[in-house]
Amino acid sequence: MILTTVLGGYTIEYRTSLNSQEDNVAKIRFWLNALAIASALAGAQVVMGGQEKVQPILPPPVTPRVVVPEIPYTLVMVGDIVSRSSLDRAEQVGRSVAWIIERTPNSMAVLQGDICNDESLGDECYDWFARSSWGQLLRDGKLITVPGNHDYLVNSARTYFRLFPNSPGKTGLGYQGIDHGPHWRIEALNSELPEGPERQEQIRWLRSEMREHHQSKCLIAAMHRPPYSSGRFASPRARLLTSGEFFPLGGDIVSASHDHLFDSIQWVRPGDDPKDDLVIKLDKSKGMHVFVVGTGGSDPYHGLALGKPRYGDAHNEVVITQQSGVLRLTLWKGRYDWEFVQPNGSVGAQGTGVCHDNPTN
Repeated sequence: MILTTVLGGYTIEYRTSLNSQEDNVAKIRFWLNALAIASALAGAQVVMGGQEKVQPILPPPVTPRVVVPEIPYTLVMVGDIVSRSSLDRAEQVGRSVAWIIERTPNSMAVLQGDICNDESLGDECYDWFARSSWGQLLRDGKLITVPGNHDYLVNSARTYFRLFPNSPGKTGLGYQGIDHGPHWRIEALNSELPEGPERQEQIRWLRSEMREHHQSKCLIAAMHRPPYSSGRFASPRARLLTSGEFFPLGGDIVSASHDHLFDSIQWVRPGDDPKDDLVIKLDKSKGMHVFVVGTGGSDPYHGLALGKPRYGDAHNEVVITQQSGVLRLTLWKGRYDWEFVQPNGSVGAQGTGVCHDNPTN
């Protein structure tokens, strides 16, 4: 008789001869018990009978599962930087931005206009910027910029465009589209163009950009004037861009400056009247996330009179006054984290969001 068990990947056999009925019964019981115990410990089975040979049982090959971690991309966004009364504060913010960019892979800074917030300084304003901590970011190619209203008050923005030669993009009018990683695109817009052919050309260009990219990428609009704000300067000019072109074609985030405060307003669906910044609708599925980050160094607003929440708890609004700082966006596939980072590294507010498909689909 042959007793067989599978143990440790091998077939093990025990052969016994039949001498007497009692001896054989005892032997069979002994080996069955022994094999049953060993098999139970090894997760094996006991088999009566079989061939008189031992052969290994090989497990099937295992293909290792390689998990590739997702790589985030980072944007540091701010505007309203240099003024005569706040050079020290502007330098502190510049050092903070440089520190973040230096230590964060795949990071860029987006300057949202009024790099010179004090036209009385003239060209000296931009000379100071180039010598400061901001200048190294410029030389390293880590800056994306759009012009602000004060930038146009210094030599009709000629000094601005000379310092930032890449900022106009192909059109030469101060706007461009830039991919930042595989999943996000920045639409850097010029909110200062007056009504007329140049402004209409930007609108046509933005419409083309949105239609090309809205199905494959999350979209951020960066500009100087905010379409909505709890400060004084929410702009119908900017709302015409966001309400007419950016939101209907799938825009996700709008980040602006102009008001010297930090404001975060979520789930914004523009109201029916683009001239009325107080009337916005709540849309948690398709609404934009609007940030105002005019806290790059120029004198910040003081008190709630200039920074009282206008849109309320329904829009999860956060307003911070009397502070300098930057918006840090960490961009993932289809989602983002945000935080308002002050020059000393402390976080004044933070949150998360998702981007969405084209609302017109």
